[in-house]
Amino acid sequence: MSTTDRYGLPLSTSSAVAAEHYQAGMDRLLAYGYGADQSFAAAVAADGEFALAHAGAALVALFQGDGAAAKASVERARGLIGGTTRRERQHVEALAAVAGGEAARGLALIEEHVREFPRDALLVHQAGSTIGLGGRADRGELRVAFVERLAPAYGDDWWYQSALAFTYHEVGRYDESRRLSERSLAQYPGNANASHNIAHICYETVDNEGGIAMLTDWLDDYDRRAPFYCHLAWHLALFELQCG
Repeated sequence: MSTTDRYGLPLSTSSAVAAEHYQAGMDRLLAYGYGADQSFAAAVAADGEFALAHAGAALVALFQGDGAAAKASVERARGLIGGTTRRERQHVEALAAVAGGEAARGLALIEEHVREFPRDALLVHQAGSTIGLGGRADRGELRVAFVERLAPAYGDDWWYQSALAFTYHEVGRYDESRRLSERSLAQYPGNANASHNIAHICYETVDNEGGIAMLTDWLDDYDRRAPFYCHLAWHLALFELQCG
């Protein structure tokens, strides 16, 4: 039995429960919300042969900086991709390259993959991070180009808007970034990616009062256990320090 994720991509699992947990993990990871790791673990518990659930766990481990756990999860995924779709096989192989320290090869595989499957959001998300942390002098412009050309595939999607907005504020396109981030938050208020963008914009434009007002209000509803809570609290502290 095959179902689809929120982006219309098939998921090779016989369990509707596993698919539901996988989708929850996807959204939580894309929004930097609390519990993505638990959602992917629940998907694995519901269907231990669901390759993308193991791949999702690998993505969380990469975000947390746990390379050993990422490699272990992605190897489990690789062992289960035989009966899956070509999209899922390519997803896992590209992720395996990134998790294995072959960032350049992983990005090349993702570049090729998204030409056919531009709505593979978790891979696009990981590619953006890999580019941003890659150290190239032109990484800002490279990241804009990579994410921007996928716009026709995503339309008004809340995650994509915040992902594109992040690339824009990194190259000084603050007005466009704010507009996209606010549109994203209007659709998905818990998207820490979007609130983080606005914090950066306020910092870069020396809008300390605006940053304090936005983060003080937004953090009230953000789980303290979520992965960006400390980082956003740090942004709030910077604004407070600037105001004396």
